[in-house]
This record gives sequence, C-alpha cells and structure tokens, in this order.
Amino acid sequence: MATPSTNNNPTATLASRFKILEETLPPDMVVDLSTNGEDLVTRAVGEYLHKLHVHKPSKYKLKELIEAFPAALSHTNDQGQFPIHSTMWSTHSLLFVPLLVEEGAKLNVGGEGSRGGLLVEDPYSTSNPKTNVLQLLANMKDDIDPAAADLARLQGLKELRESNLLRKKDIKQYNLLFWSCRYSGIQERFKYLVHWDPQALKESVYNGKPLIHGVIDHNCRGIESFAMMVKAGHEHFAEDKDLGFLFKMNENGKTACESALAKYGKEETMQIILECIPEESNHPIFRNIVKAFAGGDLGATAGGRKRRRST
Repeated sequence: MATPSTNNNPTATLASRFKILEETLPPDMVVDLSTNGEDLVTRAVGEYLHKLHVHKPSKYKLKELIEAFPAALSHTNDQGQFPIHSTMWSTHSLLFVPLLVEEGAKLNVGGEGSRGGLLVEDPYSTSNPKTNVLQLLANMKDDIDPAAADLARLQGLKELRESNLLRKKDIKQYNLLFWSCRYSGIQERFKYLVHWDPQALKESVYNGKPLIHGVIDHNCRGIESFAMMVKAGHEHFAEDKDLGFLFKMNENGKTACESALAKYGKEETMQIILECIPEESNHPIFRNIVKAFAGGDLGATAGGRKRRRST
C-alpha cells in the first residue's frame, strides 16, 4: 500500500530551495537549510501552508514552494489537520484548495485513495460523523458575504472537476446535495451539483432516508432547504408519481409533504409548494387542492413569501 510522501525534493539544489524559502516565507519563518535538519524545515513550511489565508502567496510561488518541500503538505497542526483542512476554513485561502489537492494527489497525502486529502475527514469538524474536505467545500458558508463565498467554493468544485479530482459518483457517495443545501447562501453549489447529476436527487440517501426526508429531518436551514429540494424536484422530475418528491415516502410510510407539514406547519409548507410549482405547470388541479387546503389568501402570496412574524 502506498504511503504519503515524507521526503522533500531530492533533485533541487540546496541553494535553489533556500532561495524559494526566502522569496516565499516571511523573514521570521525562514529556516537556514544548511544548519537545520529537514524535519525543522518541513515544519516551518508546513506551518506556512496552514496559514495561507494570512500569507496569500501567488499560486505560482505556492506551487514552487510545494514542489521544493512536498513533505510539508502532510504536516499536521495541533488539531491534527493537514494544510488542505486549514485552507478550507477561510474565504481568503479557498482559491488554493484545488492546487493543494492536485499536488497532494501526486504525493498521496492522506493515504491511498484520499485524492490528495480531499476525502480525508477534518478533525476540527463538529459533524457526526466528521465531514471531509469535499463535503466542507459543498457545505461551508460565510455570514459576512455569503454570495461571494458561495461562488468561491463553487469555483473550487469546478476546478476539481476539471482535474478529475471531483467525480460525478461523489455527489451520491458523499451526500453532496444534502451538504450543499444546509445553509442560507450556498444555493449556487446546490444548483451546480443538481445540474450535473439530477438523478442524485432521487437516489441519494441520508441516514437511511430518501434525500428529501433527510433534508426535512436534519437540515440547519429549515424550510428553505425544503424549498430548494421541492423546486429542484419539480424542475427535473415533475411528471414522476411522487410529484417532485412531495409524495416520496420514508421508512415509516410518511410522505415528504406530511413530514414538512408536521415540522413547518400548514401555512409555510403550502406556500413553499405553491411557489415551487408555478401557475403554468402541468398540475393545475394539484395547485387548486393546495390552495384550498392552505386557505384562500395563500395562493395570492405565492411567488412573494409573506413576511414571517418576528419573535
């Protein structure tokens, strides 16, 4: 079985490697290669890689540094994270994720089959089970500028796909649709993954439940996650017997519509359904039933959600 690389570049000269250190690392982090062992140098470079959000090198300089000191990609911090994990936690370092994964894949960072650390669980993750880098890339949000962070992480997914480090089968295998609709401000990633593999909407399972039930039962975003699922389901599978998953049953024989009504209430749930199934759809009878069930004024607000009462 292959193991992660722990050796630095043997073909680069001592002078050339030290020059890369001087040009890339801050002066207080530069370690003299002639008087210090490889372990100490690797640690210094590794610590630098854990703080790319602070140092913000050019991609060219970063690649040059990694090629000179590849073992640094496997350097763990006090929390047991690889540099790829640390890079995930800041919008300012997201642009380096594809590069670290590509270089890490060459060196088997994280072990065989880990795709350069992409599939390695993050020890810092609070999820149970812990999420890997790919799931974090699909899931993480930014409260300061959620739209920009969504697009930055989407770009990371696209670049990984271009490098064949993100694959279509990953969407189902790692529940990326579930992770990409958990929070407000990450809808572009969800849309991108659905467009790539709409079948995953039907076939993904979370905690043993059909995806829409997993979203209703376990999502932090609440009814907005349910709305994303209903809209995507209607866009891709409106003619299915489950009417875009609204009548998809869980292990207890309960439909998604029933589960949503129990969790979110009649008014909110029916309003979402009306918004996601437009007037021009092929289901006018169903819409009329929803309107009648929900109350007369609700149909008039579809497409413009009522303001929730503040509590």
